[in-house]
Amino acid sequence: MSARRPFSDKEVLMIADKLKENKRNYALFLLGIYTGFRIKELLSVRVKDVVLPNGKIANQLVIRAQDMKGRQGHKKSRAVVLSESVKDALREWVNELGDGEFLFQSREGGAISTRQARRIIQDACAELGIFERIGTHSMRKTYGNKIHKLLGNDIFATMQALGHTNVRNTQYYLEIGRERINQATQSISFG
Repeated sequence: MSARRPFSDKEVLMIADKLKENKRNYALFLLGIYTGFRIKELLSVRVKDVVLPNGKIANQLVIRAQDMKGRQGHKKSRAVVLSESVKDALREWVNELGDGEFLFQSREGGAISTRQARRIIQDACAELGIFERIGTHSMRKTYGNKIHKLLGNDIFATMQALGHTNVRNTQYYLEIGRERINQATQSISFG
């Protein structure tokens, strides 16, 4: 299997628009794009993790250390602030969801599988004519590239935003475009 690529801004808008008809799938996609959590982390989210006792949507999502990749035995969890658009999508989905333990639950009651989540993203993309190297990890890579730019290309801040413990892992996520390298090369001056 080839490495997954990030979505372009245009693709994000198209996919979000396509998924809007299903509130669960739309909330899953927005949460993935806007937080950069891995798909297994997203699928571990319980309703109580995003809905406060007063019924409001939380301002941040905390993924417990035991639900994170490579974090077993560590005490460090990861928290990400939720944007208003994500909170709106979660509010709409939770209102429709009713009773349930997992935020992204299947018809059987447990969380949907990673395979089902991949199918949701790939089916939406296929209907839009997007086929090349995409999957659920594309959401995380999209977040990584977007947050990297917004953080002024600070790789260490990006590493922290992605919850990486090694900068090499962060570098793997970032798409450094050939065009940007060519522009920089043409700008070299010695005098």
